[in-house]
Amino acid sequence: MSGLDLNRLEQYRGEILKAEIGSLFALWEKVVGLNKQEDMDLELENLFSIDVHILGERFYLYKDFLKNWRNKWDNLLKIYYNLSEITNSQFEKANIKSEKINNLSNPFGAIKDSKYTRGDFTKDELIKEIKKIFFILGDTKKEEYQNKIDEIYKNCIGLKIKLKKYLDNLISDDRFPNNEVSLWQQTFVTSSLFKALISNYILTSKVVESIREVKWRILGIQYDKFGLAEKGLKLASIQWYREITEKIDEEIKKLLEVEYPIGNEIYRDETGIYFIVGDNLGADENVNMTKLKNELRELENKIYEIFERETEDEFYPAIFLTKASRGLMNLSYLLENAKNNFLKAKRKKDLNLWLLRTKKGKAIGICPICQVRLIYESDKEKNNSPTICEVCDNRTHHKQVSQWIDNISGETIWLDEVKDKNNRVAYISLKFELEDWLNGNLLNTIIKIEENKSQQLIESIKENIISKKKRVDKDWLHLSFTRNEELKKVGNLNAESLFFDNILGTQWESWIKETSLNSKIDWINEKIKWEEFTSESDPAVDLLAILLLQFLLRKNPSPARLRRIWETTREFFEDIHINLDTILDIPKWRKQRICFEIENENIANKIKSTGEELEGDGLLYWAQPKGNKVRFYLISSIEDFIKKYGNKSKEILGELRKESNPENIEKLNEKLNNLFSSIEQERNFLQEFNFHSIKFRRSNDKNELFSISSSDIKAIKFISYKPFAKITDPSPKSYQVVIPAEYLEKFIDGVMERYNREFKYVHGKLPLHIGIVVSHYKRPAYVNLKALRRIRRDVKDINKLYESKCISEFCIYQKKKLSLASIEESINNTERYYSLYWNNMYEKDYNFYIKPNNNWKKWISTIDKFPQNSSVEIVSNTFDFEFMDTNTRKNDIFYDENNKYKRAIKRKSNRPYEIEKYWDKFKAFKKLITGKNYQRSRLFKIVEFIYSKLPEIEDENFGTDYSYMFAPMFYRYLDLHDINRRILFKEIFDIDVNLNSQEYLEKLREALSNTKNLYLFIDMFEFWHTMLKEV
Repeated sequence: MSGLDLNRLEQYRGEILKAEIGSLFALWEKVVGLNKQEDMDLELENLFSIDVHILGERFYLYKDFLKNWRNKWDNLLKIYYNLSEITNSQFEKANIKSEKINNLSNPFGAIKDSKYTRGDFTKDELIKEIKKIFFILGDTKKEEYQNKIDEIYKNCIGLKIKLKKYLDNLISDDRFPNNEVSLWQQTFVTSSLFKALISNYILTSKVVESIREVKWRILGIQYDKFGLAEKGLKLASIQWYREITEKIDEEIKKLLEVEYPIGNEIYRDETGIYFIVGDNLGADENVNMTKLKNELRELENKIYEIFERETEDEFYPAIFLTKASRGLMNLSYLLENAKNNFLKAKRKKDLNLWLLRTKKGKAIGICPICQVRLIYESDKEKNNSPTICEVCDNRTHHKQVSQWIDNISGETIWLDEVKDKNNRVAYISLKFELEDWLNGNLLNTIIKIEENKSQQLIESIKENIISKKKRVDKDWLHLSFTRNEELKKVGNLNAESLFFDNILGTQWESWIKETSLNSKIDWINEKIKWEEFTSESDPAVDLLAILLLQFLLRKNPSPARLRRIWETTREFFEDIHINLDTILDIPKWRKQRICFEIENENIANKIKSTGEELEGDGLLYWAQPKGNKVRFYLISSIEDFIKKYGNKSKEILGELRKESNPENIEKLNEKLNNLFSSIEQERNFLQEFNFHSIKFRRSNDKNELFSISSSDIKAIKFISYKPFAKITDPSPKSYQVVIPAEYLEKFIDGVMERYNREFKYVHGKLPLHIGIVVSHYKRPAYVNLKALRRIRRDVKDINKLYESKCISEFCIYQKKKLSLASIEESINNTERYYSLYWNNMYEKDYNFYIKPNNNWKKWISTIDKFPQNSSVEIVSNTFDFEFMDTNTRKNDIFYDENNKYKRAIKRKSNRPYEIEKYWDKFKAFKKLITGKNYQRSRLFKIVEFIYSKLPEIEDENFGTDYSYMFAPMFYRYLDLHDINRRILFKEIFDIDVNLNSQEYLEKLREALSNTKNLYLFIDMFEFWHTMLKEV
């Protein structure tokens, strides 16, 4: 085969884009069919009458492609689109029951809320967009194409955004339970596969004509976005790194989708950006991960140039491709190896590069932010604390602060505005353990056909395998499925296609090659050696029969379905961030920023022209000069301003901070809201806030810079803002944010309420981990972010997270979640398709291989079919926390992978806690010790006594049981003689409230003899007192 010709790709890139745009409308008949009442007939014949030229062949988009692509495979466009559509459909249309529904669900069974409305644009607007792109592409000469890349990219993305808004609420397949893939996902993924095939053909001049020849790879441009965020000393620099990674990703996307259109972006997260591309781009066909071929070195260099240009030579990516396959399942291999791949990133050609870019003066160190560039004595003149290099100073002050002022009502970039009443901030990481969903394994626990006689079907398949009929009839797999005593016929399925399409190039192929089935497979020609199956007792017959039935009954990991999975989890995090203001429910007065202006040329000249951070009477302001005027923005919290200068507001705030009754707290917050509404006028403001002058200085200079009096202040106003900040953009796997620590309880409640609604049917199979790091707001952000990286809990082997959960306990949690089911979900009996678990000791209903491993052959069924006293294998939702009282505290965050990834330090070995089981206990503890009449000094005596005895209790050789001392102390100091107190305590240790004193003490002693319960009590104290200062 000839090599790849990148020049040829450049020559035909406009034609590739025209073919791609046409393919976006190949399924348009579904739009008209689903919405006959709407006039969305786009008159495709007139709209797509243009021609496409590919390697000497000419095609008219409508006549030669869109008109009858399903019926005839008589040209390149039809062949490639059909191959792409077949791959993306994965036999979904053949094997499901016929009930039609109108609701689009998410891929985990819950009915999806509409994100877009179909009235966002009209038919005429859509036609206008298409004509505009075709005009640009048709009017642009090949030698002018490069100069119009930005315009072409902008219009292509604009069209796709509009199409997504319309098609993302329409169902690609309206038969339950196949109703989770939207028409947009089906359209976009099929079009992307098609585009990659066309590009691959142009690069190679080799035509792929059959499904057995067609494969794709995932191209990953990988770099550590978390690591970049960890460089940030302040929120402004964290924000810059987050925004530059987004810009880099968009530049790469423009390069690979338009400038050198080899494919489309298919996935993006904190490890990089990923594209679906043709098979022939990879250098090695027989390894799981390979490099681009040498002929594509120019393309690789252009990717590096983007990083060099946008980061000023600060960091670079690693570039790898997956092994070729017929789907997206291999994406997980790149993601799992991302950390190792980061270490293989291209380095700068000259490590002394920045040493050579010197200026006059002596270098005094390395910049603490970028950790690459030198800093000089002259950099001290910029009055940054700490001193940073010129590049980072420009990024923070010239760019990020400017953006902050332009979007002054948005998220803050000042931790002083985030801090809570106790000067604490909470850095939070949300993370899905998504590995076994991205590689498609857990789709083996979701079925599209409910079948109550699966074992009989396996025996039937085994009989078919060894029968003579199979040798002459490729479509021999005819089975009858029983459901509700009706026969459902499944016919005309090619067993070999069913087998190879689901495993080639994946972990399943590697595993099968290690089994007895391997010798009966012709991998090169993709044939099964039917003649070698002679006995039903042959293990290979049993394995093949199980896999064939499994691939028929389960939800197949089609590219559209996998993309739908990770888009759903990403949208979950996006929804949390969009609604974070509502979730936290922060009072309106607390979200006010004071802004005022003075007119004084002398003062304006003393302030840096770019603006700078100043301290005024212990509070922080951003001072922004403009001509002879200066505008001051308060960047300390409004609470600090009230404490310093308030009159009536200070009095109300004092009452608020002493109050514990929720109703009274709400009333006092409303008083402050009303007060702030009345004092925005200048006269009222100066009456409420009592100050005569404010003395300003720079934070690293004790000398006064200037002062202003109350009479100098003009144009006073309050500006609402959001007192939280995003650390990383929501991705399919994770999301990080910093919030005022006092709102942590509301945050966890809000997240779990949304989780229970959207993922109720897969509880235990889609685990969410919440990692929390709390610190004083002045502690450097990078210290907390390094701790957050640890508490995020990166799991190397997810199998070690699985635990046996008692059925009765699991049912309690599941029942609560399923009570949130909508009417439509209940009618569909969604649970029976999505909520299948293992290991069922009764050996019902389906005996499937969940993962490509002999140990993962499991009996799966709904929970109601499990034995009453048995257990189920799940991975729980968890939360972990750490208070960063010292910089070295992050070393306490270390997980033991041989103990279900619990903390390695013994006293913290209960962490992380299962959310469903323990979060209510934590909240009950808070209620127990914050009662109006409870003396908290008594709690401190209990905690102090426990800590004094823990060394003896933990002694492995001479461990002492002090429960006989703990029990009476708990009883007395927690007032457990009171029935109401017992009721709260029952939520923690589950002791019968109606026992007499002696019986109660004995049960209490039994509970406290368990060291884990002592650790739990200590952890709840650490959470609410040491970390949050709530008690």
